Order: sequence, then C-alpha cells, then structure tokens
Amino acid sequence: MDRTAHIILYAKYHYKRSDNVISDLQEIIYRCGGIKFHKGDLIRILVNIVTPYVDVNQLFDVIYDISPDGCWKWNDNFGWNENAKPHQYDFWNSVARKCLSILSLLELTEIKGNINIEKATKEIFDLKEKLNGKFFIFIMEN
Repeated sequence: MDRTAHIILYAKYHYKRSDNVISDLQEIIYRCGGIKFHKGDLIRILVNIVTPYVDVNQLFDVIYDISPDGCWKWNDNFGWNENAKPHQYDFWNSVARKCLSILSLLELTEIKGNINIEKATKEIFDLKEKLNGKFFIFIMEN
C-alpha cells in the first residue's frame, strides 16, 4: 500500500485524527509497510512528501508557522484562531501539523509523482465518520 497516498488521505481528513497526529501517522505508516518509525524519521518522510509543494517564497511562512511565536495562535487544523490559548510548544508536532496543512490544501491534479490515491480504508486507520469535499467526490467517481 502506498503510504504517501494514505498520509495525503489523513491530511485531507479521510481518517479520524486523535490529539496526537504523530502517533496517528506512525500507525498509518506501520499498517502500510510494517515499519514503526521514530518521530524524527516520520518528520523526514512528511517533509520529503511536502517539499515539492513549497515554493522558496513560502519558506519563511512555513518556518514562522512552526515556530513558537507563530504556532500558538493556530488551532489543530492550522487555521487562524484569535481566541486560541497558548499551548505547550512541541516542535515535531508543529512540523507535522504544518506538513499536513499543506497537503490538505492540494487538489488531486497537483499531486506530483507516481502516487496511486486510493479510497481510505479501515484496514489502514479509523475512517472519518462523515466524508465530504472535492477530493472524496473525485475518488468516488473514478
């Protein structure tokens, strides 16, 4: 199974998310290939997936968004939230959530490489109860 495809599906909320996205992603990758990656290795995988979609002009924004100064105002979906309360800063978690945010905004036609996007399956991870949006509709039609 293509772990990149399932990471993209997770980023697009086709799978349920717990409060610990690092553990969720470790489990998805494990179920795709039988390997349990440590946090740093998992982040390397995410960054490698996301790198083709980040223009050099966006690099500062990415760095700021994962910094302690930038991330405290962001909610779990990396959306602006003026009422957000400061939380315990976690570098790895911030990087993972920013990578997922970038992936979540991709249209299927923008995905580069030879990635076979399948439907989300409960064998990989718990499915989100209600699926909607262009990405899901596109997969269901093809």
